[in-house]
Amino acid sequence: MKKKIWLAYLILYLCYDTWVRATLSSGLEFTITDLFYLLMLLSIVGLALQRKIFTLKIWRAISALGLLLFIHAWVILPFLIYRGEGLEWEKIGVIQLYAVPSLPIFIGLFIYAWRSPAIWADHAQQGAQAGPSKA
Repeated sequence: MKKKIWLAYLILYLCYDTWVRATLSSGLEFTITDLFYLLMLLSIVGLALQRKIFTLKIWRAISALGLLLFIHAWVILPFLIYRGEGLEWEKIGVIQLYAVPSLPIFIGLFIYAWRSPAIWADHAQQGAQAGPSKA
């Protein structure tokens, strides 16, 4: 059931992101932040399919960087940068509202990197847990 929820979220988020980029963007800018979001979406793919992608150490490092990105997107941008540029709170709220659907990406990244021992266990251990095979 959880696999289907993460897979459905991934599909819906990709549709939403495509719509936002098509309607709000002034061009096809692709930044390092976008590349990092794609990498984080890859963790959602691994979570939805219950498969290893890269290594656990890589995902734990990515989750630490993801935490920094979360702080940047939800604290630094609205309170320091946007407000410092004189943007009104209402406009900042609208900008942040468009970012709300990305919140589960951070949660999924954390779950994939830190709370999914079944995914990261060796295949030999998984076979032993399943019990002896009947021949």
